[in-house]
Amino acid sequence: MILQGYASLLSDLFPGTLFGVRVGGWDLFARSRPEDINLSAFFLKNGACSRFTTLTDLAAYDRPGRENRFALVYNFLSTRYRSRLFVRVELPEGTAVPSAVSEHP
Repeated sequence: MILQGYASLLSDLFPGTLFGVRVGGWDLFARSRPEDINLSAFFLKNGACSRFTTLTDLAAYDRPGRENRFALVYNFLSTRYRSRLFVRVELPEGTAVPSAVSEHP
């Protein structure tokens, strides 16, 4: 119940940059557009209600035959709120994604 409320709060705090925020088990899941991932990472790291200060993992996978063939999944950790957030960015072949190193060196 608490995570569901937190998912709604994240959706309200970051309209347009994070969407499809949902709860799955003990984790949160969301989507972002490639051009918004750095803005999302900045707010997730620095927002008082989020504090996802650690990017623990970055995974990529290929889904041949789909329009948005590739997907990146950013695994953010908030030690303050003891929660994980997985943000998926889908992109077509040949599309570059800005680096998140500026927010998570």
